[in-house]
Amino acid sequence: MARRVLLKIVYVLTWRTLGLVVVLFRGDRAIAAEVLVLWHQNAVLRRQGGRVNTSWSPLTESNRRPSPYHRDARGP
Repeated sequence: MARRVLLKIVYVLTWRTLGLVVVLFRGDRAIAAEVLVLWHQNAVLRRQGGRVNTSWSPLTESNRRPSPYHRDARGP
């Protein structure tokens, strides 16, 4: 069991280290391309998203039911 855990730790550390090396030695064109892709993804999500309709939420005033533990401010 300890051997599997050690192997998993070595595996994760190896992949994280390789990922860091890739990020550190990337060229300017690759960074510019990544920024462009992220900008495009953000624009697509904004077009698809629109406003969030929360009228279904149980916490809105119109849908809120009184709690059995809620006490009225006027008395018991």
